[in-house]
Amino acid sequence: MQLHVNQSPISNAAVLLTKFSNSSIQITHSDSTNAEFPFVEDNGKKVSGFIAVASAILGGKHSNLLSESNDEKKEIDKAVQLITELQSLSKDGGSKLTGKLQKVNKDLLTVVFFISNRLTVLDFALYTTLHPIISNWKDAEIIIMPNIARYFNFIQNQPGIKGYLDQVVINLSLKARPQTAEEAALYETKEEKPKQQPKQGAQSKQVNDNNNNQQQKKVEEKPEEKKGEDNKKGKEESKPKQGQGKGQGQGQGQGQGQGQGQAKKQETTEASDNAPVDVSRLDIRVGKIVEVKKHDSADSLYVEKIDLGEPSGPRQIVSGLVKFVPIEQMQNRLVVVLCNLKAANLRGVKSEGMVLAASNEEHTQVELLTVPDGTQIGERITFEGYGGNPDAVLNPKFKIWETVQPGLNTDGNHVATYKGTPFRTSTGVVTVASLTNAHIK
Repeated sequence: MQLHVNQSPISNAAVLLTKFSNSSIQITHSDSTNAEFPFVEDNGKKVSGFIAVASAILGGKHSNLLSESNDEKKEIDKAVQLITELQSLSKDGGSKLTGKLQKVNKDLLTVVFFISNRLTVLDFALYTTLHPIISNWKDAEIIIMPNIARYFNFIQNQPGIKGYLDQVVINLSLKARPQTAEEAALYETKEEKPKQQPKQGAQSKQVNDNNNNQQQKKVEEKPEEKKGEDNKKGKEESKPKQGQGKGQGQGQGQGQGQGQGQAKKQETTEASDNAPVDVSRLDIRVGKIVEVKKHDSADSLYVEKIDLGEPSGPRQIVSGLVKFVPIEQMQNRLVVVLCNLKAANLRGVKSEGMVLAASNEEHTQVELLTVPDGTQIGERITFEGYGGNPDAVLNPKFKIWETVQPGLNTDGNHVATYKGTPFRTSTGVVTVASLTNAHIK
């Protein structure tokens, strides 16, 4: 059996998979740019298509690298198409490539591996596809697409993968900062358009028409009538009109009050944008799962309704916890929720926050954070020494969550911390069952 490859990223993925699995398949290299590569020849039979080729390479070994369910197979088909488009667009670059990368960056927000909770053949393909792209990245791209940068760095350091391609040095300690116009163009976010106001020209026209009508009316008045009116007007003007002082006072007071209120609101917004980027910018609260079910089209996702003590009722949140936490342990339990993330659609379902959990480095073990007994639903988690107010909604452009998250970890005593400072409620500290020195996200 022979594996035929060329210099394409997908062929690189096939060769890497061969080395990773210690397959005895013979590799034949070609300079051809034909799109049929890679393919496998076995006793005159030709096998093509990356998933089929990967299956032939593995030959029954490392079956966990392939799909485990029908839903996962569907996700793999979509992922293969996305990777194929990335490879095609990477030759020319431009806005279309940026658009596809934005989609990948968004998809990687809440996961460690590409489509599952474990390494699959798709991670090999995405890694080799991203390698020539990320090799040319500067700090701006890393700041704008941190999920891709984090994912790529994680995969390139996996045992059996590390060293196959040139190591790309990625600075993951870059801090969020206001973007330049060029950087912002790489990561556009749709914002709600303000209600349309009347055009300035229309307002000016209306004012001019009113003025013209008043002037014409004055011209048409008879001189005698005008004189009488002036005398009458003079007498009336010498007396203060009823309510005039009150009206002016109210108008001035209202105008000044509104102006001061707007200025104060503007100062608050600016203070929020300029505040230190630390855990105080996050709105982390205690919630109770009142309803939970599996996502209709994604085996690894739960869809929860979580009571956070809000008048609007429970929030809907999507979490990738199916492989780690049985549904029975999700029901009616208290959880720790990041509440001020911008709402997003995850596999077609709207999610209005994130349930925080601790994970080991390999992401093979995940544990929900445990809230002390007696903690009230809706109570905000506090951190001693970090007394700022949280943002109403974390602006994706400033990467506040991405900057703060690396500081969230469990310590040697299973306590959830931010840079060593415990997550704290009014009844005690937040913990996990067994994980120490684990990432929280």
